[in-house]
Amino acid sequence: MERATLAADPQQPRALQLLQVEGERGRCEAEGIGDGSGCRAIASRAHQQAEDVEARLLGQGGEGGHGGLFFHKSNIIELSNLVKPRRRPSGTLVQARRGVLLSVSVTWGTRSDERAQHFACDDLAPREAVSLWRGVTVHAPAPVVYRWLCQLRAAPYSYDWIDNRGRRSPRTLTAGLDQLAVGQRVMTIFRLASFAWGDHLTLALPEGGRGERAFGRLWVTYRVVPEASATRLLAKLRVASRPGLRGRLSGALLAWGDLLMMRKQLLTLAHLAETRGAP
Repeated sequence: MERATLAADPQQPRALQLLQVEGERGRCEAEGIGDGSGCRAIASRAHQQAEDVEARLLGQGGEGGHGGLFFHKSNIIELSNLVKPRRRPSGTLVQARRGVLLSVSVTWGTRSDERAQHFACDDLAPREAVSLWRGVTVHAPAPVVYRWLCQLRAAPYSYDWIDNRGRRSPRTLTAGLDQLAVGQRVMTIFRLASFAWGDHLTLALPEGGRGERAFGRLWVTYRVVPEASATRLLAKLRVASRPGLRGRLSGALLAWGDLLMMRKQLLTLAHLAETRGAP
């Protein structure tokens, strides 16, 4: 892959610049382009470009400030103009005109064989619920990755100035968070619906809670999958679409918004697993 393919087109809207760069990074990791070191170098350059674009896209807010989300309405318009989703019976979002762009928000960082797998959240969601997948490669043992995944009980590990009231997500493991039980609170608004230690965490928004009022019915499974020389950290979301045009639009915006937030979350957990390890 030539380095030029990683550069975001400055003539594109800022939202598309980020997704363009992320598409290259996710494709590299998922398909294993080149040797391991070459792919990691490409991913590193793409990650830095994405961070630069994010700063322009999201504004200059930071941790410890007022915690506002500086996401200008022009960016919402950019995204809403791009997507007019419809539902297939399988529940996967499709794009009428620009399937490649929409696929970034639906399948970021994952391979087709991973998307074909059964996830625990599939047992909880209605068949018509929309499916979204995310994935990253972590150069750390699977038990270490899973232990860091348990840290979601303490904090979201995404943009703390947006979804953690400016408090920094812990950079060291918190004792006892790996002692899991169904019903525990995770990332404030979720509850632990099921788990298999070392394999998956499956979360749900409680009925009638503020999370469901904001996002609708939603389930998510995080999976840790060992591979030959690394670990895949995968996530699958099932989102029950709301009826009507407003529901379709909110579903499309949720896919793009979740891409930004969960991308940051998975990359942060991957970085901590690789650099901090586990006791």
